[in-house]
Amino acid sequence: MNRGMIFLLGFLVLFIAGYLVWNNEDGKSREVRIVAENQAIQHPEGTKLISYEVGRKIIKRWVSSKYTYPISDDEVKKYYDQEFEKKGWEKVPYSYSRPGDMFYAYKKDNLEVVLGSHKENYWTLYMTYLDAKY
Repeated sequence: MNRGMIFLLGFLVLFIAGYLVWNNEDGKSREVRIVAENQAIQHPEGTKLISYEVGRKIIKRWVSSKYTYPISDDEVKKYYDQEFEKKGWEKVPYSYSRPGDMFYAYKKDNLEVVLGSHKENYWTLYMTYLDAKY
């Protein structure tokens, strides 16, 4: 077999393996669930969405979004405490910190959402699965 044919077969094997790993059914169903959970969150009136991203890595899925609010930071925190409790989320300890930023975590089944208040006057919501670590 010549080198060109070996290269082509190698590329084909890698392409098929990559497709199966990154386009698997478990990953797809996890993405559907996490996007639905994220979209079920109601936001305070006047909220402005700055950015939204769905991330993928084999079976790990996450949703990251950035917002600004027309209300005080205390009101935002209180609003989400009530919103998450109403939707069945449990407040859990969160140890990550950065100077000037505050983070609050909530857990529901095998999902975690982290609400972050940033000194640059925006908030982030980051939702991910707790059981997909690598």
